[in-house]
Amino acid sequence: MFIEEELLSEQKEVNYDDNLLVSGLVDSLGFIKMIQFLERSFGVTIPPKDMLIENFASIDAVEKYMTKLLK
Repeated sequence: MFIEEELLSEQKEVNYDDNLLVSGLVDSLGFIKMIQFLERSFGVTIPPKDMLIENFASIDAVEKYMTKLLK
């Protein structure tokens, strides 16, 4: 998984409901890398207004946001 392989430094396993941002698992640079990965992978542009903690706080939140974006 991209998050575990590319973004996590010490902890190499993450649960779908772990808070990635508030817990510090993913830092600000990692957040940008995650956005870029999602845009490339799904062929979309994530607007700045949608770059909210609520949309990217956990893997579950990302999945819900991307499902909504792709509809």
